[in-house]
Amino acid sequence: MRIHEGSIISMDETYGRILEDIRTIDIYSTHCHHREDSFYSHMTLDQIFSNSYVTFTQPLAAGSRVERELFLERNRFNTYFLWLERSITEIYHTPGRITAENWDDISQRISAAYQSNPALHLDILKNNCRLTRTIEDAYWEPGSDLGHPEFFSPAFRINMFTYALDPDPHDHDNTYLYQQCPREALPADLDEFIAWMEEQIKVRVHHGCCALKSGLAYGRDLHFLPQNRDHIARLFRMDKALLTEKDRHDFSDYVMYELCRIAADLNLPFQHHTGLAALDRTNAMQLKELIGQNPETKFVLFHGGYPWMEDIYALIHNFTNTYADLCWLPVISTSAAERMILELLEVGQTHRIHWGLDTWISEESYGEVLAIEHALSSVLAAQVEKGFYTYEDAALIARRILRENAKELYGI
Repeated sequence: MRIHEGSIISMDETYGRILEDIRTIDIYSTHCHHREDSFYSHMTLDQIFSNSYVTFTQPLAAGSRVERELFLERNRFNTYFLWLERSITEIYHTPGRITAENWDDISQRISAAYQSNPALHLDILKNNCRLTRTIEDAYWEPGSDLGHPEFFSPAFRINMFTYALDPDPHDHDNTYLYQQCPREALPADLDEFIAWMEEQIKVRVHHGCCALKSGLAYGRDLHFLPQNRDHIARLFRMDKALLTEKDRHDFSDYVMYELCRIAADLNLPFQHHTGLAALDRTNAMQLKELIGQNPETKFVLFHGGYPWMEDIYALIHNFTNTYADLCWLPVISTSAAERMILELLEVGQTHRIHWGLDTWISEESYGEVLAIEHALSSVLAAQVEKGFYTYEDAALIARRILRENAKELYGI
């Protein structure tokens, strides 16, 4: 609580004023996995839960009342559920909380809404979420804009290229290299492969891709080491049946360094999943050598590196070619997002903090918006109350994080 012009202003009032200002911002999101229009033709409450983070750690309950009650009891207090429930309540004007008793009624209301408006999934993004544009990571069809180039700017996911020495190269999402990038014959040697990979990226950029994206943390560690070109060229010529796991790991390292070079040459930000994934050396500090040896590449470090957030602070502090992206973090742990916002402002630079959705379902997208609005308002209100920031400062910071930084970095 503070005194301003002879009156006492409470923390709640400061929070409310900042939140009201934040809700006037048209948002540019840096990340999502939104699906094609047809995916949303038969939406229900079960469909929403099944394609959300609520079921990330626990399968959806079967249809009995007892099982639904247990599912809700176990999940109600985590932030995945909390923000999705608030989103559903606001969008569909449902009374109170989701219960085993009203589950089917809410589900029918959702189904009816989609049946009456097949474009509802986009309307929620544009109207409830206030999105002007979002960067789309369609990992099942890398580089796709879902048929909506006016709204989705694609990132081109590069995982599949790093698996090229596998007998049937594909990544953890079963994205097959030569299905996505067909060619009449396999590359004859390493140089031809790298040149072809670069050409594939240039084609996607020509069709609107504004970033590269690595989700390799789900399939390997993030410690990429420089590799000798001749060594990798020999591996490329070998019988694939004779290659070891280390050979494939070395090849993946080499391809990643080439991708960093290509990203720098094309002025493409390079997004990297860090933190929660395979968990074996997927903390962001594993990227230190890659970042240091590629100073012209713009590295965007996703998800706050949660739970190893301190890694992000250190990398942002020491490397000016790094950017922190809070996507997903506010619904993993809202309090962690608040800590990260404050510490990034304290140790970094305002223009290098970003946020995106990281969602498949529009209802969860709106929950993500509600979560980041709350986290930003809480942090900024506390700083205003302490006298560190003015209201004008708070407004500038919120607009940088939710809009301007993404527009500038990605050129969208």
